[in-house]
Amino acid sequence: MSGVEEVGPRRALGPRPQDDGEGDVRLESARVPAAAAWFLDEFRFHSVVRRPDGDLEVEIAYHDRAWLLRFLLGHADVVRAADPELSAEVAGRAVEGLEAYSAEPGKTSVTES
Repeated sequence: MSGVEEVGPRRALGPRPQDDGEGDVRLESARVPAAAAWFLDEFRFHSVVRRPDGDLEVEIAYHDRAWLLRFLLGHADVVRAADPELSAEVAGRAVEGLEAYSAEPGKTSVTES
């Protein structure tokens, strides 16, 4: 190291939803298991409520549904959407991704959505 330079305040941790230009922030309910409570140290959520079983109910703020899907896919090991239809969509996208890894190079079967 040759020196130190002040670069300003540290950026806030947490998901920063991309603004799709459609205005207001939307909220999606999700659950974080008690064993993954550390996740809340990395990401801030709109609200957090501890359930009697220790799991955490959170609300994820987002503008763009595509961003929300990517966030849920990227953190599927520690956060799961409460809405069964959204969970099914995330699971379907995960399956498509795994299928892409098992396909022959140059021959993917992933569909656009």
